[in-house]
Amino acid sequence: MESGDLTSSAIQEAYDLVPKFAGKNFPIWQARMKTYLERSRLLDVCENDQGETPSEAIQKQMNEAAFRLACKIGDEVYMGIFNGCDDVPYKIWSKLTTRYAAPTSHNRIRAFMKMEQLEFKGDMPAFIIEVEGALAGMQCVGWDVMDHSTCGKIIFKLTKDRPQLLEKFSYDTEPMSDPYMLLERVRQIELDMPIPETNTNPRKRPRKRCKDGSHNPRANHPQHRCFGLHPEMRAAKKLRSRS
Repeated sequence: MESGDLTSSAIQEAYDLVPKFAGKNFPIWQARMKTYLERSRLLDVCENDQGETPSEAIQKQMNEAAFRLACKIGDEVYMGIFNGCDDVPYKIWSKLTTRYAAPTSHNRIRAFMKMEQLEFKGDMPAFIIEVEGALAGMQCVGWDVMDHSTCGKIIFKLTKDRPQLLEKFSYDTEPMSDPYMLLERVRQIELDMPIPETNTNPRKRPRKRCKDGSHNPRANHPQHRCFGLHPEMRAAKKLRSRS
């Protein structure tokens, strides 16, 4: 779709989705901001030097791009980025990508340590989101994450707290080398795992059901696995049981 096919409200919506850059969320910030700049026809003045004497139309684009970038950069890093850039979007964008996405030793170590420090704390959806963010950060600075080692680290972090998951991977004839496929498989395993019974009373109690699109806190399943809140999960499970 060409940028001209999008309405101004759709372009503004894309801009609203860009998070504030605070120094540690560059991969998602760059991806969101780049989408907006491309659709609003401002990416060229950010990625290419427009020279000392740009035309009036180009200067207008440069002013708009610099303003849009400035509004999505937090106070924590604002002065360090804009100092010396003279509100030129090409200089701003270049400084951002050089400082936070260049494959320097500092950036690579920082991205590596973010993955190393991740811990599984019992919330599988939250953990998967954190891992995907760490993988994006590593790839952003030149790490090759498509290997057995990365997958092994993820499995270790999971099975340290959930040893029963290790059995799910013990039948693999080949070590997995795609961490994104691994995370998708973990999602499916989490959905298919039986929910442990926590009621020790021998008398059978009525089941606490979830209904009307809401989760009953007294039900014997967590909120993120609630069919009442997520009916699509019930349909997906039925399809897998039929296959």
